[in-house]
Amino acid sequence: MDRARRIGLFLLTAALGVVVAEGGARVALHRLLPVAEASTRREAIRQGILPQLVPTFATAMTAGLAEHPFVGFVMDPSQNRGMHGLGVNELGFIDSASPLRHRSPDSFVLGITGGSVAFWLSRTGEPTLRAALAAAPSLRGRRIELVRLALGGFRQPQQTMTIEYLLTLGAEFDEVVNLDGFNEVALYRMDAKGNGSFPTYPRGWSALSGGPLSSPSVREPLAEAIVWRAWRRTWAARMAPGLGGHTGLGNLVWLAGDRWLEGKAVTAESIAQEVDFKTLPYSATGPITHFESRRALAAELATLWESSSRQLSRTCLANGIRYVHVLQPNQYVPGSKPMSRSERALALADEGAFGEAVREGYSLLAEGGRRLASEAIDFHDLTRLFQSRPEPLYIDSCCHLNEEGNRLLGEAVGSFVVASLERNPLH
Repeated sequence: MDRARRIGLFLLTAALGVVVAEGGARVALHRLLPVAEASTRREAIRQGILPQLVPTFATAMTAGLAEHPFVGFVMDPSQNRGMHGLGVNELGFIDSASPLRHRSPDSFVLGITGGSVAFWLSRTGEPTLRAALAAAPSLRGRRIELVRLALGGFRQPQQTMTIEYLLTLGAEFDEVVNLDGFNEVALYRMDAKGNGSFPTYPRGWSALSGGPLSSPSVREPLAEAIVWRAWRRTWAARMAPGLGGHTGLGNLVWLAGDRWLEGKAVTAESIAQEVDFKTLPYSATGPITHFESRRALAAELATLWESSSRQLSRTCLANGIRYVHVLQPNQYVPGSKPMSRSERALALADEGAFGEAVREGYSLLAEGGRRLASEAIDFHDLTRLFQSRPEPLYIDSCCHLNEEGNRLLGEAVGSFVVASLERNPLH
């Protein structure tokens, strides 16, 4: 056999080996995460879009947050230039313009507040939302001004305080949409770890206020967690370029490494959380609060959510602003979405933590929402939005949606806004 034929045979064998390996990788990956969804998730991690799903001291220290005297926290503009293609404005919100807008006859100023799901509605779901509003007869010829006031980790009463604060500074809105629910029932349970910090205080407040950092037992694992988180983003960035980022084999290698790095970070963060809140200053914890049971805690969190929305509605009414409150969908609500095996493996990975919080809390939120609606507050429960949608829509084990999920959410929220305008047209 001449040299050319040997080389040809070698290359053919190698090519067949690559094909077999790629096919096997795609089969294995499909059971965990389809290639398209793996690429989306990897890019989100590379950009820092996905939140730390264990809200800890490391979350507060690495997310570019700044302690705020009235709304708890905002993004630090000096640390988040160009964030998500928008940047961070002077008041610390992820948006390309100031939130201090003013009403005019030729514009419609719509504020969107809530947590990260609300932010991505305003970003990824923006085209669908704008299309729905543009079709409203009362908005024909008006410029739609979308004001992004949602931040990852926000939970009531932060949304209410944000609107109050901006109105104090002179901001004006035609309408405010508050999309929330998950953070209110889930984040406090994980953040407080049963140590009794005050439920109304923001996520990661003890870290933002600097209380735990006086302890080496917190500082050292915190520093380790920050390093692992940084490596996770670096790993996603290195696996993204070129053909490898779009192959089953490349994505399988990335996913294995990502899960290992995430596990190391979570372990370090868990150690950092083992701090006795009784040793922290009052400024870090607020009134120490204890609950007799998980049910009692869930009831308290739901009551806080309901009363915050009621107060926000009253504020909007007093200022001539329409208010729409939407309970966001979530994968852990029983029977809320049919899922394939691969989506279940991704979206329900934190069944014991997030799942428990949602199952215990969301039914109470729905009850509270019905009370709000009975008081003429424009409330909508979207927990069944995806009940007949079997295609993959969730991109993580928390609450976040892919592009199609945000499109569907944008359609629904847009219809609520248009309906509110039909009931109360602009003048």
